Amino acid sequence: MALTRINNNSLSAVTSAGLPEGSVIQVVQDTFQNKVTNGTTTPAATGLSATITPSSTSSKILVTVYGSCELVQSGTTNIYPLYKNGSSLNGTFMILSDPIADGGAMSAAFLDSPSTTSATTYALYFYTENSGYTASFGSQTAAGYYLNTITLME
Repeated sequence: MALTRINNNSLSAVTSAGLPEGSVIQVVQDTFQNKVTNGTTTPAATGLSATITPSSTSSKILVTVYGSCELVQSGTTNIYPLYKNGSSLNGTFMILSDPIADGGAMSAAFLDSPSTTSATTYALYFYTENSGYTASFGSQTAAGYYLNTITLME
């Protein structure tokens, strides 16, 4: 079998059309290492977001989120919805219910069909279900803050 030498000219000719179905074309990731709180029932941005520009209107975007939170107060539920371009993706959220004394970890995955080749931003929001309570996102130990991530794969 002959070896083919790849150079910059041949790489520019590679397109997603020439790749087998199911190939990952691009990966974008954002990280967040801090703690934020929200004492309202109105969703607020956690600070964890990433933007991807799909290469085709038929592309699928796999969104994965790994996060942490500290105390969930007894008597309430913290809700963590996923937003796309500033609007809630209905039905895409994580819920942490009472009580989690030492906090906890959360993860979610969602496969989206954005039907666009424009830049698309996915972000994690959070709020508390009951007035008078505080939702948190991010968690800290003596060694520092946990690493929270959002990853987008086309």
